[in-house]
Amino acid sequence: TYFSSRQRDRTGLVTFADDTLIDYVPPSAKHLDTILHTLARITPGTSTAPRGGSPSDVEARSGGLVQTMTRVVDAVKRRGILVVVSDFYEPSDTVVEALGRARYAGHDVIAFHVLDPTELEFSFDQPSSFEDLESEVRIPVVPEQLRSRYQELIGAHTATLTRELPRVQIDHVLVDTSKPLDRVLFEYLGLRVKLAKVR
Repeated sequence: TYFSSRQRDRTGLVTFADDTLIDYVPPSAKHLDTILHTLARITPGTSTAPRGGSPSDVEARSGGLVQTMTRVVDAVKRRGILVVVSDFYEPSDTVVEALGRARYAGHDVIAFHVLDPTELEFSFDQPSSFEDLESEVRIPVVPEQLRSRYQELIGAHTATLTRELPRVQIDHVLVDTSKPLDRVLFEYLGLRVKLAKVR
């Protein structure tokens, strides 16, 4: 957003949680402060009443990622670069279908798949109670009983997205939150330059 604004490119923002659109900042070259302010007040586990303008005054309608992306595509009329930042905890075919709608609408789609190292490795030792920050549901877990199966499932999920999203010309970037963000971005930008030469 910062670099885009420096180049006077139009930049917007859509946030969603619990399959509901929360904020919508229309694309503009003058919205950097609004976008940064919106991002600064977002906290995990919050799902407040929708704010902002269109689409449809960002109505609080329930739906899956497919419905959410459909409303985003409807809102963003001009083709551009659409960066989606999520943990993508939905079936892989649903993620591909949802992001594919934006790609088919003519957008250049980049999927930043954000996961904490513990989500990748499930490196817990003691019996624990896990809380979903979005739904606040608590689930008691004995890690050693689930670790192998969990790693198998999360590995298969990320591998499927890494394989299938590029097939519909969507960049999939797995982001480990333990790594510095600037390193992740520079590595991706370097890869994108290389890919642009062969596409």
